[in-house]
Amino acid sequence: GVSFQTELLYNRVGGGSRAEQSGIVVEGKAVGAEVQVPLLANIKFGTPGATRFFLNLGPYAGYTVSAKFTGSITVPGQGTQRFDEAVELGEFQDRFSYGAAAGLGVMIPAGPGNFTVEARGLWPLGTLRRFESSDVIVLQGSVGYLIPFGGR
Repeated sequence: GVSFQTELLYNRVGGGSRAEQSGIVVEGKAVGAEVQVPLLANIKFGTPGATRFFLNLGPYAGYTVSAKFTGSITVPGQGTQRFDEAVELGEFQDRFSYGAAAGLGVMIPAGPGNFTVEARGLWPLGTLRRFESSDVIVLQGSVGYLIPFGGR
């Protein structure tokens, strides 16, 4: 069967890097927080009431609420300088993002609802200010419990 599924998610994402040249070491880590709303077509395979597999496909929109950059620079003979800075996020047009989402999962009947496990990929496509198709795919994993409204 096919149904419509929307979610309200709070995501924390981050990454880090380290570079060294001529003895100078630069290390950094960026962490951001985003509220995200995917609008998904949920396609279920299998017999209702039994364990079923599903596919989620559709667009998503996100709004970045905070970002932070921490790290250090080490220069031989001069020591290490550490930094911990909030990132200036700019205007609404730069904070609001959108993209495409696709996920595969399994739903297992348990009580009145279903226990779910899903792996999802997000492909960022841009912000309100500019379209910028990315070669980066963000991977997400989720565990949840779905409660049907209005019966099973």
